[in-house]
Amino acid sequence: MTFELFGKTYTAADFADASAQFSEARDASGRGSSTMPLPAIMQDGKVVGHFSYNGRIWAEPSRLHFGPNWPQPIYDNRPH
Repeated sequence: MTFELFGKTYTAADFADASAQFSEARDASGRGSSTMPLPAIMQDGKVVGHFSYNGRIWAEPSRLHFGPNWPQPIYDNRPH
């Protein structure tokens, strides 16, 4: 799977790897949540997920997830 951020294409083995790479790039950029791009994750030419600022991955763009019907992420990077 791949995603593009700041003009660079990242290749990830799985959602955990994609989340880690996104989080590292986010931290290095110094950007806050209001200015950080939230790229789609692609696999075989199809969108398979979307990042939120915190590195979680969602089926739909995270900016659509507000209110009482917040869905579960498809990958949650919080320690369990």
